[in-house]
Amino acid sequence: YSIGDYEVIDEATNTIKMDSWLYQLAISIGSPYRYNASGSGQWEGGPGKDSLYITSLYFTMTSLTTIGFGNIAPTTDGEKIFSVAMMMVGCKYELLKAFCFNHSVVDLDPRFLL
Repeated sequence: YSIGDYEVIDEATNTIKMDSWLYQLAISIGSPYRYNASGSGQWEGGPGKDSLYITSLYFTMTSLTTIGFGNIAPTTDGEKIFSVAMMMVGCKYELLKAFCFNHSVVDLDPRFLL
């Protein structure tokens, strides 16, 4: 999140980088960045902190679990939270399955024990 927050605004030209994931998230949830020319003269708006952290967690979990960040992806915070929970359950199941398989192979042939 902090890298994306730093990179969303181009300091040299004071413009929004449209290829930034924060800009894309802001557009997809309907809260785009806007320039306040009459007041502070700075960029305002964009996604809320909750949505930013949930999206960051979702991206991290998809990367760590090697499920991927494909074309079909959750868009709301609730969908992302559900996806992360299912990834955690799936990882636990896969680890349990790998442990049981390894345990049964060692039982069959003790030479596999390191």
